[in-house]
Amino acid sequence: MTAISRGHFNEAKAELLQAVKKNPEFGEAYLELGKVQLDLGEFEDAHDHLEMSLHYLDSRYDALLSLANLYQQVEQPEDVITCLLDILEEYPRETNIRCRLALLYCQLGEVNKALAAYRTALKYEPDNLAANRQLGLLFYSEGAEDEAIHYLEIVSRLDPNDGHIRGLLGKLYSSQPKKPSLLFRETVTGRSEGLISILVSARFAITPTHLYP
Repeated sequence: MTAISRGHFNEAKAELLQAVKKNPEFGEAYLELGKVQLDLGEFEDAHDHLEMSLHYLDSRYDALLSLANLYQQVEQPEDVITCLLDILEEYPRETNIRCRLALLYCQLGEVNKALAAYRTALKYEPDNLAANRQLGLLFYSEGAEDEAIHYLEIVSRLDPNDGHIRGLLGKLYSSQPKKPSLLFRETVTGRSEGLISILVSARFAITPTHLYP
């Protein structure tokens, strides 16, 4: 709508209210009205109209995602999880949604569910940067060095400029003096120079105090 594109949310709300009054089964209007009211902080009305839209839309994706955003704003994480799971039931390959779900599990302390969600995301998209990164950080925080190295090496390949990950890898490599096979593997595959760079940079890396930098 033009009013929404101009940022005139109250004007847009009035237009959308008229639209649903004229056509009580206008799913798109309920959806847009709920989004506008969410932007205005009118959470109760936004919730009601987003719920209404679910009854009339062919695809529930946008409505469920908007409801998840609403529940997140009002700090109802369990309801956020329910919405995200409903989306994934219909769209299982939505790796960004799955990573968002996993991060929420982490915040709630449900680490095993988070690990399962990230691994499922990688089943559909093996090079998903966020999933590999968070798995590496989770395993690093738990002291599971081999698993952490596995995922952080993937992250380093996908994003070679991530200094934080290179620093963590350097610490992990240097903490395994009894496993020269790591260095040997880098050497025989022609990547010894890159490994040495990681080890050097690790000396100057600042250890993070939290899991999600």
